[in-house]
Amino acid sequence: MKILKQILGKPVQFGGEEHSGWLPSNVSLPQPTPIENAILDIKILETEGGFILEWVSRNTTHSNDSWHKTIEDAEHDAEYQFGIKPSEWEALG
Repeated sequence: MKILKQILGKPVQFGGEEHSGWLPSNVSLPQPTPIENAILDIKILETEGGFILEWVSRNTTHSNDSWHKTIEDAEHDAEYQFGIKPSEWEALG
């Protein structure tokens, strides 16, 4: 796989989500999920038949990847998940 674009050291915050869904009557509302500040290395890789958006945290256990048909789809997913604008990418390939 070839790395086409990357962003190294992107600060991202995970957590802080409020409870959603049903609760029984007369129970306390659960606290929001804990907040974790992560530093991510985010890459778009070219693979046979598509592109992979991959991200790995330098300081937490968070990591994931997703497959996309086009590089634009991978970029849109990165913007949706992490707020990454097109101008932030470092082009490598």
